[in-house]
Amino acid sequence: MSDNVICVCCGQGVSKSIEHFFIHCNFSSRLWAIIAAATGIDGPFIQLKDTLLKWWKAEMTPKLKYIYKTVLLFILWQIWKRRNIIKHGGKMTQSTMTLEIGRNLHLMARCIYPWLKDIPTSWPMLVKFMEDYTLILVYKVVKWIKPTIGFKCYSDGAFKGNSGPSFGAFCIRDVEGNF
Repeated sequence: MSDNVICVCCGQGVSKSIEHFFIHCNFSSRLWAIIAAATGIDGPFIQLKDTLLKWWKAEMTPKLKYIYKTVLLFILWQIWKRRNIIKHGGKMTQSTMTLEIGRNLHLMARCIYPWLKDIPTSWPMLVKFMEDYTLILVYKVVKWIKPTIGFKCYSDGAFKGNSGPSFGAFCIRDVEGNF
């Protein structure tokens, strides 16, 4: 984007159009404030680079790490999308932008955490849900019972997600308990 242009979104003449467009424009700054309010990340958001770094370095629970880092892309995408819609004669409201970001983050959270049920679609509720969620581990104690003759084989395995990391192991022992 060149210098000394008119912002399509707010109609202001701006000299540094990228900073204005993605951070300082009324719609952009309100969108950043709405999304940041749920996370505790405080402004002011002055420069694009600093804003992105602030989000990348924010303290968060491990479950929110990917979501916090991806929300930046969704915000920038919505701002750019709104600009193009307005430039071609359409309209896009602040609430539509916020809802689309929330919907996209909800879909992403469902892909990252497929075992979680009832993931909220609104951004503030999604943040709260992920912060409050605690993993429930299910385990079973296995006791070795000596075979009366020959050998006995015990096996077990685990996996994370449908096609995620997996592990399997087995143990073969004779009647005296020797491996």
